[in-house]
Amino acid sequence: VVLVRGMIPIGASFERHEWRALLAPVLTYSAAAAAGVLYFRVAIVLVSLIAGARELGYYGLSFRIIEILFNVPALVVGAAFPIFARAARDDPARLGYALTKVFEVALLCGVWIALSVAVGAHFAVIVIGGKSFLPAVPILAVQGLAVGASFVGAVWAYGMLSLRLHRLILIFNLVMLVFVAALVALLTVLDGAEGAAIATASTEIFGAVAGGVLL
Repeated sequence: VVLVRGMIPIGASFERHEWRALLAPVLTYSAAAAAGVLYFRVAIVLVSLIAGARELGYYGLSFRIIEILFNVPALVVGAAFPIFARAARDDPARLGYALTKVFEVALLCGVWIALSVAVGAHFAVIVIGGKSFLPAVPILAVQGLAVGASFVGAVWAYGMLSLRLHRLILIFNLVMLVFVAALVALLTVLDGAEGAAIATASTEIFGAVAGGVLL
């Protein structure tokens, strides 16, 4: 305060147009993030309504394991977001290069995670739920595919964010939410909790492909 007294204003100011420019993308992206959170929860609600308590128990055990792993792609790919954001502003060619390299790493990580979940599903279910939850093993193995695909999906999501495509992200997440709800409802009726797992994995794989095409 002593150094800048008389040089710059010290009091707080409120510029409506500046706040509007700041809040518009923030609120849009916040809505998109909320849709993304609901996307992962809608399957549990639908399984509980359609398949009953036993199937919900199997699916819930699997989901609790997968829920932890779903945080990994955002952490891994998010580390490259500052590079994406700077390149999107100053150097589109560098952005394309960075997205390509991170995509290659994310694809390898996704395949490795999916295989690891499939191989370790039996052990994980025994440790967490016991032998009575063995029917959850194939459910967990299938949902491992969803985690693997989410690594690739995270690359496209951060790419869109770096380009400030907030409205596109919101529309994409809402479409994915509707799509997963419809597919989970259909496949849960046909095959219970395992059908719901197939639906979520299929939706995530579809989202990974569609996100790349949109970007």
